[in-house]
Amino acid sequence: MSRGSLTTIGMVAVAAGTQSRDAAQHYGMASQIGAAAWMAKYGRDDELESDYYGMEYMARAGYELQGAVELQQTFIKLSEGRPADFLSGLFASHPPSSLRVEANTAKAIELPTGKRYRQRYQVAIAQRKKDSPAYAEEEAAIAALNKKQGKEALAALDKAVALQPWEGSFWELRGHA
Repeated sequence: MSRGSLTTIGMVAVAAGTQSRDAAQHYGMASQIGAAAWMAKYGRDDELESDYYGMEYMARAGYELQGAVELQQTFIKLSEGRPADFLSGLFASHPPSSLRVEANTAKAIELPTGKRYRQRYQVAIAQRKKDSPAYAEEEAAIAALNKKQGKEALAALDKAVALQPWEGSFWELRGHA
């Protein structure tokens, strides 16, 4: 935020000193694009730093570090087939996942590894899995509302409420429907 504010102040000061209105507009546009690219670089560096410390904290907490590497590999698989042009890369606030995989793999070698705690995770997400049909009905209701199909939305929300009566967002959405 501080970098962004200082960049904006600097751009305004230089633009104010320009002689012509056209020059000020061109300068303003060019400086905004340049500042956005410059700020995105900091976001990428910060993301790599976050991964670095995340791996440190995982090791201290006793987790298996390979999980972080596998997560980044999953991101690579999910992004396959998506177009990646120069401008998208320039303004991306996250580094390409291959860089994160390499960095996390190198960090994992340095640190002691722990356990996966798969069973503990499964217990923690069990309720969410049980509730997933209710949330699917909520999504159907939202789609129906976007098509101005109030009766269909209410029917889907009635199913959602029957499955998970304590979810306040279902009741709120039902009120809107």
